[in-house]
Amino acid sequence: MAEIQFNGDKWEVSDALQAFYVPYASYVIQTRALPDARDGLKTGARFILYSQFKDKLTYKEKKRKAVATVNAAMRFSPHGDASILGTAVRMSQDFSLRYPVIEVQGNNGSYLSGDDYSQARYLEMRGNKIAWDMTYLLNKNTIDEWKLNYTEEEEYPTVLPSKFPYALVNGSFGIGVACSSSLPPHNLNDVCEAVVKLINNPDISFEEIYCPIDFPTGGTIINENAVKESLKNGRGKAALVRATVDYDSDHNELIVTEIPYMTFTNTIVKSISKAIDEGVLNGVDSVIDGTDYDGCKIYIQLTKGANVNKVLKLLYKHTALQNSYSINMNMLENGKTPKLFTWKEA
Repeated sequence: MAEIQFNGDKWEVSDALQAFYVPYASYVIQTRALPDARDGLKTGARFILYSQFKDKLTYKEKKRKAVATVNAAMRFSPHGDASILGTAVRMSQDFSLRYPVIEVQGNNGSYLSGDDYSQARYLEMRGNKIAWDMTYLLNKNTIDEWKLNYTEEEEYPTVLPSKFPYALVNGSFGIGVACSSSLPPHNLNDVCEAVVKLINNPDISFEEIYCPIDFPTGGTIINENAVKESLKNGRGKAALVRATVDYDSDHNELIVTEIPYMTFTNTIVKSISKAIDEGVLNGVDSVIDGTDYDGCKIYIQLTKGANVNKVLKLLYKHTALQNSYSINMNMLENGKTPKLFTWKEA
């Protein structure tokens, strides 16, 4: 077997891989890739909400520059200010989360690309009422396990005493070492009604507590039966999502008003332009992205005499107007062990 040296000691490669890579893999999975099934949060998002609560950056106080949130979370997160700001901004976007948990004043991105937001010195930010419901019970000594931050100067909770089913209603997506997670978002009212039914009858069937996926960007799922089976088992076929497209006969154009989740309008426009250039999208003359901060709007100008239904089929086939969202309900059980949760367990 091959040998390597580390700190003056000789290691067999197989032993070194197990000794060094396994802890690294565990760290990635537990702190970055998978949400905790108890509060539905990944570590980075939990740091932000706890920091806002601790530093009184909540809806009960006036908004402060996003720099305050970033600086507060920097005490707990070792991954730098850019990643903190990006995570915090995403937690404020109504097209990324079904129910945002952070309020902002200023440009927090758009349907165009999602990451076209202002820097921390221009944005104002604070946790909203949902964030408060996820944190305020910390004052009641509700958390048993706390850990020291990387400077060993402050403690942070390993989980939040949340009253809000974050992962089930806002979804979660992450890729770790040899595992991944992809939970779709759902409607809060549907989930709460299902929880009440489950509490009253632990033996209730899946059919009675099933909740359809509810993407914040809209669109239509075209394989609901397959998706239903995936949710039941926690893993299975992905949700196939089509954009919502209306036809304006006066201007002979298609207008896209809802798009697949985690797809942005600049990606869609590029895919349409590419399909036109490659000659696989007959009947389309041009495409214009009219999206602004009020919502999505893409104008697809058709050629004279084009068959609208045929053009729609080509658009769904060759462009990002149809996309998929995988279902893989991997979460951390008690914040430590990866587990595939069925819908009922989740």
